[in-house]
Amino acid sequence: MRFTPDAEHTLFTSSLTIHTNLTALKVPLRAYHGKLALSEPAGIDCGLVSVGDAKLRFLNISNLNPVPVRLLEFKGPQRESVKVSVESLRAEDGKDEGGSLAALRQLLEGRKQSK
Repeated sequence: MRFTPDAEHTLFTSSLTIHTNLTALKVPLRAYHGKLALSEPAGIDCGLVSVGDAKLRFLNISNLNPVPVRLLEFKGPQRESVKVSVESLRAEDGKDEGGSLAALRQLLEGRKQSK
């Protein structure tokens, strides 16, 4: 069997049924891209920020794949004048099956303690 997606963002769920003279076997088929979806595709616009002020912006990153996607790293801008942090992490269903939220929290806690 060969699956050739017709678009870059293909999520595919179906099944293959194999019939014999005695039974029918249903085999689940899944194909996914593993990409995360960003709620604000244009990015985060902080607008005008005066010296000494701070702006707080939120974004929602969603996993539309049928399997957990593990977060491996979180990087912000490499400039002393810009600080990026994660204020809140949560799974939509409250579960953290891939361990991504726990791993990212641990990574961020390690950064806070090393400063």
